[in-house]
Amino acid sequence: MKVIIPLLTLGFILESSATAQELGDTSINGGLEVRQFIDFHAGQPLNASDFDVRLENIANKTLAVSGNFSVAGGFELGSDESLGSTPFVDFHYGSGTQRDFNMRLINDENGWLSVRGGSLRVDSVVKAKSVEITSDKNQKFLISNFSGEQVLPKLEQLAVYNWAFTNSPSSMHVGPTAQDFNGLFSPNANPTTINLTDAVGVTLGGLKALQSQTAQSNKAILTRIEALQAELASKETEWRKLISEMRVEIIDLRNKAAH
Repeated sequence: MKVIIPLLTLGFILESSATAQELGDTSINGGLEVRQFIDFHAGQPLNASDFDVRLENIANKTLAVSGNFSVAGGFELGSDESLGSTPFVDFHYGSGTQRDFNMRLINDENGWLSVRGGSLRVDSVVKAKSVEITSDKNQKFLISNFSGEQVLPKLEQLAVYNWAFTNSPSSMHVGPTAQDFNGLFSPNANPTTINLTDAVGVTLGGLKALQSQTAQSNKAILTRIEALQAELASKETEWRKLISEMRVEIIDLRNKAAH
């Protein structure tokens, strides 16, 4: 049996191979069991193939929605009866089985909601108390030393602007363009975005290079100061000796003048 529930009427139609009966406003005090699928139609007349949204049991304990799905209230995945299971929502693009998802929103563990299978793009503001970037050395390869000395000349070339997004001209920002940044530091990256990991790496590399240059400069300055202090001390000894000799000569001249 197939159940068709139109969105613009309050009744529903029960169809079978033999009969079709249209009802008015209907309430169900007990349970409603559907063996195959439920179609939701907008408008008249009702045809079995012109559904707007289909709710269908496509596999054992798998309920699929064909069409847009809007929830005005809350939507909960998982229950006390399914403890130990991992709730998730799969997003499909194109055709295929229920396991060919392109994106999966999954509750990996208590308190962690993860996106699997691709990238997450947000065209507005993201607010968070903190952002953690995966940087586990066990997930990295081709690790080599990074020369911060090579960063500083490139940073001198990198233009930093005051700018605003074309769709938000009243909100001003400060920073480089992705094209300029990637052209200098990440030539194989997406040309329209700046990878936060690369931006942090370039910043830290530049700071380490500046710290190294500052330390070397300070060391050279201290060495020069010590050399000048030693030279001054040597000159002071010479001056004291010269003054002492002059005093002896003056006394000798006074004695000669007295006789």
